[in-house]
Amino acid sequence: MLLSDKKVLLIGGKGGVGKTTVSSALAVLAARNGKKVLLVSTDPAHSLCRCI
Repeated sequence: MLLSDKKVLLIGGKGGVGKTTVSSALAVLAARNGKKVLLVSTDPAHSLCRCI
């Protein structure tokens, strides 16, 4: 099964490893390919913004 076939994708891991960057890139890629996307961050640093 391809990553693009997933309905829910959770990204987790240690701090400072690029989770927000990877999550954002995957969300943009999915949206550009016509997928409906909801990107939610629980990071208290609020480093994810609406900048598209």
